[in-house]
Amino acid sequence: MAPVLRMVCTTAFIADIVDMSGVFFIIDKRYTMSFLQLGFHFLFGGIIVASVYHFATVVHDPAFAAILGAFPLTILCCYIIQDPETLKGYAHNMLSVLALTFGTFVVMIGLIAWTRLHPVAIVSIVLSLWICIQWFRYNYVHH
Repeated sequence: MAPVLRMVCTTAFIADIVDMSGVFFIIDKRYTMSFLQLGFHFLFGGIIVASVYHFATVVHDPAFAAILGAFPLTILCCYIIQDPETLKGYAHNMLSVLALTFGTFVVMIGLIAWTRLHPVAIVSIVLSLWICIQWFRYNYVHH
């Protein structure tokens, strides 16, 4: 917990330095903070991905790697949505996205069990399928 708090404090301190020094062409501090927050979120996601890699590949604990991989980022994202109607729409749409994601994992398990494809090929096929399904849902079902 301490490194995370240190990172947050450091991020806030850098925002003041960047704003005062004028290193970036940013007029309003709100944009600087949003850029730094975006960087923090990027680092947080990278830590999760690196942890999944570590526990799946090095430690060989796929159960814990799955728990980390399914870390409820979808729920944490609700903290940044302030409007109740937008939050309701987000939650409603997230149910559809998660259901379709579940379906693509069923396809993945089937491909692993019934084919001799390389794991990278299986993941690529399933990811492509997921992207196509989500694109179709967003463009034709959502609207």
